[in-house]
Amino acid sequence: MIVWAYAVLSLNPLAVRSLSVALPRRLTAACLAAALVLGTLAGGPALAAPPCATDREAEALRVRALQSKLMVAALACGDHGRYDAFIERFEQTLSVEGRVMVDYFARRHGGKRISRVVDDYVTTQANQHSLDSMTNRSDFCQDASQTFDSLMAGDHETLRLASASIPDHRIESSLACLRVASRAPAKPSAP
Repeated sequence: MIVWAYAVLSLNPLAVRSLSVALPRRLTAACLAAALVLGTLAGGPALAAPPCATDREAEALRVRALQSKLMVAALACGDHGRYDAFIERFEQTLSVEGRVMVDYFARRHGGKRISRVVDDYVTTQANQHSLDSMTNRSDFCQDASQTFDSLMAGDHETLRLASASIPDHRIESSLACLRVASRAPAKPSAP
């Protein structure tokens, strides 16, 4: 029985094929389905979730989310000139962060439909921030104005720090694994 459980959970094709001879097909199918579910819940490779974003990729996603927020502020609050100045000042950094974001989506989605995935992400960001602006325009515009002021008085590190204010749930669901990893106890270092 232990060998059977190992074979099903590891999804060894030879072991599974030999099991299908010994067990009725329905039982084999049910056991394989259960193994897939258990393997996934246990973090097994059977139906593993897409790769998590690294800290660097999460930073790039946050920078893009902040850029979307400021773009919405340009439209909703009439801050066109400030947005243009922001883009001009941080053009190189925004370009680098954009490449990191595209690379993340390529890695996560296997290089397929990247343009569509990136467009969907950027559109979702703009829509979320637009809803924020419609919920409380005054607060949204005041916050955006303070962000513009801070960014224009600072440097590229200021952009990184400002983007850190974008909450995880706003950027990408795969970042949940970052939150779990950050709560995990640190491994003791070797003496």
